[in-house]
Amino acid sequence: MKYTIDISKWNTITDWPKVAQNVERAIIRCGFRGYGSGKIAEDNRFKEFASQCKAYGISFGFYFMSQAISVQEAREEAEYIVRCAKDYGAVLPLFIDSEDGDGTAAAVRADNLPKRLRTDIIKAFCDHVAELGFPSGVYASEAWFQDQLYYEELQKYLIWCAKYNSNNGALGTKPKWHKVDIWQYTSNGSILGISGKVDLNEWYIEIDSPSADHSDQGPTESLRTGSRGDSVKWLQQQLSRHGYHIVADGIYGPKTAEAVSKFRKLRGLDLIADTTVYAELQNHH
Repeated sequence: MKYTIDISKWNTITDWPKVAQNVERAIIRCGFRGYGSGKIAEDNRFKEFASQCKAYGISFGFYFMSQAISVQEAREEAEYIVRCAKDYGAVLPLFIDSEDGDGTAAAVRADNLPKRLRTDIIKAFCDHVAELGFPSGVYASEAWFQDQLYYEELQKYLIWCAKYNSNNGALGTKPKWHKVDIWQYTSNGSILGISGKVDLNEWYIEIDSPSADHSDQGPTESLRTGSRGDSVKWLQQQLSRHGYHIVADGIYGPKTAEAVSKFRKLRGLDLIADTTVYAELQNHH
């Protein structure tokens, strides 16, 4: 079994070959907005972590620790994380981290946002990331999704939910939400090659490893609603790799059609799933 971890400058990695033996995916904090200053700053380990993940074949995406207090700032954060993803080759989705500021009772700039505005900030970030060509999502705890966000409005994005239970490094009761794409189940995980504890996650998104060779597997025929077979399954796997939450069952149904439509609109392509769409799908961005 290989793990999905999330890491930031607070994690110390001592042996990347050992990490690669045990970790399949990593979500790396690429930056944050200052709790008081409101200025965007990079996580000073993210470039190192991204380079090492790429070198050792670990799929990775990014998250941004937000302190946005307006839709405009959310879009600014989206542009920052997309630049990081393009510059360093992220192949997994990009997330906004919506949490209780610094985790203390001290008030920081985004602590007292109204639920409506906080949700609109998340939506602005995720929509703008999608406009720029990347799948997007939101990270928060189970309670934060309930008390601080309108969860029902966020289900169209990827949901990364934290619920620790006893927080002993083992799985417990899953989050109560009916749509959860990633479950962060502990902050007390142990991975060989990482000094100290690390966050561990259950990953439910169907995304292929970026190291997989898809160059010779693309179908040659156009596909439409009602199409079936291996070509449809290949299309669904590629769409999943880009963050669209569909099952690769080989049946071109409504969910596949909706994913193709969204991907086509993002890339300015023809509606039909044809060889032009297939070529774009084989690009990581």
